[in-house]
Amino acid sequence: MVALAICETQRAPAPRPLGGVDRVARWRRSPGLAALARDRDVSPEVVILTWLCDLGVIPVVGASTVTHAEDLRRVLRCPWDDAAREAMDALFDPHRVARRPPSARRPVRRDGEVVLLMGVQGAGKSTAATAFEAEGYRRLNRDQRGGTLRGLLPLLRDGLAAGHRHWVLDNTYGRRADRARVREVAWAAGAGVRCVELAPPLAQAQINVCRRLLARYGRLPSPDDLRAWQKYDPQAIGPSVQHRYLRAYEPPEENEAFDAIERRPFVPTPVSGSAALFVSGELLLGDDAPQVVATLTSWRAPAAYAYAFSRGRPEQERAAMVRAWGRPLEVAQCPHGGGPPRCWCRPPLPGLLVWLCHRHRIDPRRAALAGRGPIDRQLAEAMGMLFVAM
Repeated sequence: MVALAICETQRAPAPRPLGGVDRVARWRRSPGLAALARDRDVSPEVVILTWLCDLGVIPVVGASTVTHAEDLRRVLRCPWDDAAREAMDALFDPHRVARRPPSARRPVRRDGEVVLLMGVQGAGKSTAATAFEAEGYRRLNRDQRGGTLRGLLPLLRDGLAAGHRHWVLDNTYGRRADRARVREVAWAAGAGVRCVELAPPLAQAQINVCRRLLARYGRLPSPDDLRAWQKYDPQAIGPSVQHRYLRAYEPPEENEAFDAIERRPFVPTPVSGSAALFVSGELLLGDDAPQVVATLTSWRAPAAYAYAFSRGRPEQERAAMVRAWGRPLEVAQCPHGGGPPRCWCRPPLPGLLVWLCHRHRIDPRRAALAGRGPIDRQLAEAMGMLFVAM
């Protein structure tokens, strides 16, 4: 069965199950597809659509003209037999994989193991991979070696063939298709596959990224820094990267046929240091600033710091905060303006608080955050600080 959509206006673009004009041109250059098409007196794209139907997939094809629609009807009359299936098996691994259930492909006796560590950027995959390395696993990581996720597959295949039977891969692997490629390489070599999912709250993953940037560069990056660092450092990511990952994320499921799916709870890394009081700059710029300062002064905190998002006049705003506080006060500010977040220092992102803790060796568990509203409360909870509602 083929679902056909005839689009009569440019407002309704035709479906493109073959990837559009450019991708169809690539299919036509495939010698194997060309041979199958000649034997059946059809075009290579008709061969592919017939292949999808044989796999039980109903392709929704688009036709912008009646002539094109008539040509697509040949999909229903294109002969398809075991010889064609074997030919497609040889041309495309997905055809072989789709025709054989996991139970028929997974090795009965498994020698060795490939561990897939998956999770959003900042989930702690590198730390987990280091623990596996201590147990004798060999690590494959695209960020360290360069290239793509697919580029790791030949290295894994060759390593397994050379007798190295335990591997850990720790890139994000948030898509089923990426995990499936690793699984098929491992199974073909007779190794088992375990999926370990690290799923911290997003706020904690953001804190981890900020700490990693501070450890690598000693400071929080500006938007210009991020653009420069990303040219050579895959881990110099902006806040939008994590959101894109989570939007496209496909959680591992039982039907992926892993030997095990292990979901590990997040365990924060303890940070030692002194106590402190953090104050939202908005409290020091409001009409009730004197009352706020009087209340917070009674806390007798050993040190106090303010954090704020600049409204466009950072120097004047900092001076006003210091005057309201009435004594020396370090103010950490995000000066990067509105719009989509391009930096890690704009609240509710945690960069300013992480930087202040890093700079002054403060233990967040011994700190309090005085603020007003859900953004300040969210920051306090993510950092593990006591929230003081003002």
